[in-house]
Amino acid sequence: MLFGLATDTGFFRHIRASSGETLRVSASLVDLGTSLAEVFAMLFGGRTFDNRRLLARMIDRVETYVGGRLLFTWLTLDDKRAVKHTKRSSHGRRR
Repeated sequence: MLFGLATDTGFFRHIRASSGETLRVSASLVDLGTSLAEVFAMLFGGRTFDNRRLLARMIDRVETYVGGRLLFTWLTLDDKRAVKHTKRSSHGRRR
């Protein structure tokens, strides 16, 4: 649940003045033993240099729509082969 709250709020960067309940729920989860540091590491930790090279390819291809509010990009199998992609699980650890 904390993972969802953290990602949906951009790690709390997008909290508005009327969103105190989100912070209260998050604090309750932390009080119960959930770690924001672990949630952050699940999302952003453990990326290899090859993963970052793939991200660079995706960023280079970004196309914008709806006045910049929608971004579209892609990777190909050739990209993954060229970068010698290492598979990652959904929570940031290499398999």
